[in-house]
Amino acid sequence: MFNYDDVHDALVSSKIAGLGIDVFHTEPFPTGHDRILSHPNVVATPHVAGVTTVSYENMARCVADNVLNLIADRPVAGCVNQ
Repeated sequence: MFNYDDVHDALVSSKIAGLGIDVFHTEPFPTGHDRILSHPNVVATPHVAGVTTVSYENMARCVADNVLNLIADRPVAGCVNQ
């Protein structure tokens, strides 16, 4: 289990310089650990931080390319069990 108190103490003591996190052990973020979120060296985003119009367009393009490759009996990008 991720111990937010230990991470906060490590931040305060400069054992670690910062924390970037977008997935939390408990969702939503547990109450009572808000002090870690307010630390100036912590960046916390919702797990959907990478979901943008551009990322959706790129995913759609990759899927379409892979479908065309599959139909043409060409290697499919990112496939691990060809």
